[in-house]
Amino acid sequence: MSVFPENFLPQEIHVFVYRCIIDAYQQLTKLDPTNKQHVESLKIHSSQLETIIRTSGTKKNIRLQSAAQINELRQYMNLLGRFLQKSVQKKHITQKQYGHYRLLIKGLTTQLAIDGYIISARQSLDIGKNRLSIHYYDLAKKLLTKETPSNYKEQIQYINEELSPLMDAEMLKQEQEQHHKESVVEEGEATPLIESNENKEWAQFEEEAGWKKKNIYD
Repeated sequence: MSVFPENFLPQEIHVFVYRCIIDAYQQLTKLDPTNKQHVESLKIHSSQLETIIRTSGTKKNIRLQSAAQINELRQYMNLLGRFLQKSVQKKHITQKQYGHYRLLIKGLTTQLAIDGYIISARQSLDIGKNRLSIHYYDLAKKLLTKETPSNYKEQIQYINEELSPLMDAEMLKQEQEQHHKESVVEEGEATPLIESNENKEWAQFEEEAGWKKKNIYD
């Protein structure tokens, strides 16, 4: 269970997995009572289970910090899902329990995806790609609102707070780009008029100069 970060698993799944581990060690100690390692492992996991039960209700939402950690946890979540399938097939748990645990795992999987988007958004921002950062934050927000928004109020608020200055900066940038384009167009339209006036003045000058030369020769 050390593969999961502290407070990552919901208590119900945590307790379920520990009870399965304890059950396995109990069977091992019955098969080989002289094996001190099995006996010691049984004591350790039993003690840890008691601690988990005592600390119920103290779970806090944690935010993962790396894509590598998220990918690793996804693999463990898949293994946990398969373990639950086998447990219900062997009737170690009921269909009702299985459905409940699956719902909890789905929530964890959603959280992994959200944390992945947030990490990508931060990384994009670090290298100056604001639009890409907005894209990832937007994906995270859409995923949250697709689920049960009331369960993710804090996270939605956090994403909105991160998005707000980025959106403002992007809008300002777009306005500046548009203003620049309009200025270029205006300059492009004004230049031919200036050139046309200059050409007319030069033609008039040549015409007058030619007339003066003609008078001299006459």
